[in-house]
Amino acid sequence: SKYKHLAINERNKYLLSLMNLPKIVEIYAFAFMPNHFHLLLKQLQDGGIKTFSSNIQNGFAKYYNIKNDRLGSLFVKPFKSKRITRDEIFLHVSRYIHLNPVTSYLVNFSELTMYPWTSYTSYINKQPRAKSPRFSRKGSNSLFTASLHPWTKSPRFSRSLNKKDNSFVNTEFIIKLMGTSENYVKFVANQSDYQRKLKLIKNFLYE
Repeated sequence: SKYKHLAINERNKYLLSLMNLPKIVEIYAFAFMPNHFHLLLKQLQDGGIKTFSSNIQNGFAKYYNIKNDRLGSLFVKPFKSKRITRDEIFLHVSRYIHLNPVTSYLVNFSELTMYPWTSYTSYINKQPRAKSPRFSRKGSNSLFTASLHPWTKSPRFSRSLNKKDNSFVNTEFIIKLMGTSENYVKFVANQSDYQRKLKLIKNFLYE
């Protein structure tokens, strides 16, 4: 791409210009998994969620195709979204998203703060460890894991993800609903075992 051939100062100018663009969504929670991702968003402009999600999928697909010298689409299923109209449901969805790595047995709940690809650490006082997580399931370093791993080696990327006050994640709304960040951590922890059991049950059900 043309970006790779720019001088360092020109790259920085370009990145700063992107950061100064008007926000089209508010991000409340996210989780990037080996073969899918979840986002909890509020639309700030008409078509904002659709545009934002499309930019993520198209941008990652282009990056992955160039890096691996391949052509064609990358994501099998189209982007899906559901509107949330109640605060209670909003909280439960945020918890479901943050527990995804635990539900999928990528990490145990005690290791969730070491999983760098969720917004969970933005909601707690404890800082995540500055190392990659130890995945507990074989074959977990597939598409997303393998492709995201090089990014985590970048000091700038690591600092961005590991900061408690991530500027791109709005934590105020959920913490206000829960009262304190400690209450939210307990809220998430109380569901971790049940969510794993629920996934096991769903595997035996027809949709």
